[in-house]
Amino acid sequence: MRHRPLRLTLIILLLSSIVLLGASCGSEDATLKPIKLKIWRVWDEEDSLAEIIKSYRSTHPNVEFEYRKLRYEEYKNELLAAWARGEGPDIFSIPNSWVGEYRDFIAALPATLEIPKLVTQKACGFKKEQRKVVDEVKTYTAKSLAAAFVPAVASDVIFYDAKGEAQIYGLPLGFDNLVLYYNRDILDRASIPLPPKTWNELLTQVPKLVKENDAGELTQAAIALGASDNIPRYTDLLSLLMLQNGTSMGTLSEKNVFRSTLSKSTKNDEGDSFLPGAQALTFYTDLANPAKQAYSWNADLPDAFEAFTQGQLAYFLGYAYHQPQIKDTAPNLNFDIAPLPQVSLNQQTNYANYWVESVYNNSENVNQAWDFLYYATSKNAVVSYLNATKNPSALRELVAIQAEQDPEVEVFINQALTSVSWYHGRDFTKVEEVFKIMIDGVVNKEFEARDAVESAEKMINQNEKLKE
Repeated sequence: MRHRPLRLTLIILLLSSIVLLGASCGSEDATLKPIKLKIWRVWDEEDSLAEIIKSYRSTHPNVEFEYRKLRYEEYKNELLAAWARGEGPDIFSIPNSWVGEYRDFIAALPATLEIPKLVTQKACGFKKEQRKVVDEVKTYTAKSLAAAFVPAVASDVIFYDAKGEAQIYGLPLGFDNLVLYYNRDILDRASIPLPPKTWNELLTQVPKLVKENDAGELTQAAIALGASDNIPRYTDLLSLLMLQNGTSMGTLSEKNVFRSTLSKSTKNDEGDSFLPGAQALTFYTDLANPAKQAYSWNADLPDAFEAFTQGQLAYFLGYAYHQPQIKDTAPNLNFDIAPLPQVSLNQQTNYANYWVESVYNNSENVNQAWDFLYYATSKNAVVSYLNATKNPSALRELVAIQAEQDPEVEVFINQALTSVSWYHGRDFTKVEEVFKIMIDGVVNKEFEARDAVESAEKMINQNEKLKE
């Protein structure tokens, strides 16, 4: 009996502990703040992200999404006007060539994201309850980003902060690059069994493909090169030729200052100096010069896409997004896709043009927005988007898989690792204007290619200084 007081004391303490633990059960706030993420994009319908959003909300039920698709022509003005009103998107898409221009509006991707979420745990050993925890999500460093995505991505989305440290300003859902679309019937009639692998090979085919009427007007063209206004993405096409020819297009300093070097000379294999930029411009414009054997196109012809879909053009240089447009516009057209012709088959150079997703720096939900994008662009999540849009992948892990499983994107995927871009300044619209001046000036014999390239370099750099 003398042990009863001790036993009684232990029982009382145990009961007290249970009462205290019971009082704490459920006392922690098990709710998450409701969040709405506004997404603005240009080309894709909302259902292209439907599966990704559904999957993300299964673990983040407090996050809702508002998706808006805008016309390309109105996009820039709408973005700036909406942000000025405080009504703009949290997440927005921009072309890879616009990242430098929009960098001041973008919140850089944090290396670690702290994201509240609900988990179901045992509470007090008796029942299960939902608890709010903070999930630490490790994202990308500059090094891991370069390892995860095809090479062009790192060069396009990484810029430097005031301390000189690399920061990431966008992540791509997909990737695109130039290819050679060709009309099988036109090639067969010209007894050309295969599309060209090099530009020199193309030049040998041009006389067989070009047709003129009695008035000397082109009724069938070989390839749409040489002009500006009636050629979609003429800036990309001339840039491609310059890059393939070894042109030093420009440099970006660690202070994010971009300078064009289009007129810089280089040396060929024999050690002789030449101007690769001017040489590429001459090649391009010769295709619109009636006095040249390469003559294949002129400014009086219809838009190149229209000419191709109407069966008046043998070769059309375009992107993956052109494929469904061609099928819709000309369902009976007998066409196929080939890799881009090269200056040299020993050194493949292709041209990248794609969109990246970024987060507005004044968004109230920067971390949540980046968490969604980090998830959406990951290997497991992004597949549904790629299947819905038929876009090539930007992820290295998916390159071989997609090339094997999807013939419609095989050519694009096979070129992804050798695709590059060059402009990392603050005004790509100005670059397009300058390239038009270069092209039209040479075609109209207003100045020589060398002078045109030197003038273009000066105009680009003067504009960059104004934007600093």
